[in-house]
Amino acid sequence: MSKTSIRWVIKFGGSLSQSASLATWLKTLAELPSVIVVPGGGLFADAVRTAQNSHGFDDLLAHDLAIRAMALYGRMLIGMEPRLNPALTLTELIPRKQANSPCLWLPDPKDPCLQNLKATWDVTSDTIAAQLALELEIPALLMVKSVDPGREELSLKVAIDQGLVDPALEGIVRKRDLTLWIKGPNPEGLAKALEDPVSSLTRLIA
Repeated sequence: MSKTSIRWVIKFGGSLSQSASLATWLKTLAELPSVIVVPGGGLFADAVRTAQNSHGFDDLLAHDLAIRAMALYGRMLIGMEPRLNPALTLTELIPRKQANSPCLWLPDPKDPCLQNLKATWDVTSDTIAAQLALELEIPALLMVKSVDPGREELSLKVAIDQGLVDPALEGIVRKRDLTLWIKGPNPEGLAKALEDPVSSLTRLIA
């Protein structure tokens, strides 16, 4: 039995921080019931990459800082749209079975569900969102991207080769009970898409 009745995890890409539709996206997300939003790293994760390139610290520290960058981006989104309720830990997410508004996870690198992830840039918020969905036994993950993936089903391998999702995602979801979907940068029709994903979203086949 699932740990929660929430049906969707939505990974909201960090690159959308530069989108003219950001405010519309946040309003749309805030009006969805019973979803968990996982922020990307966005400009904050970019700053970690730049700092590592400049100062040469190891991937273990970069991984830690990149997860903290996701939380920073999440705090920015909440500052723009306070109806996105913050959750700091999995124990805060699990009880939200009948939430009337979404909660936004602010991940911590010390969270137990993240301890088995490799400290590498192959692991991004895509894999972290998938790990959260699997931990909470939520059946579907939607990854919102700044590029339109088209409407045809894609193999996960092709999506990785195209740079749509991170390389570590395949190993996390292989032979696991999690359906993967992608949506492009247009927020229109999101609520309907979650009800009927086959006609509105792009499915990734692992």
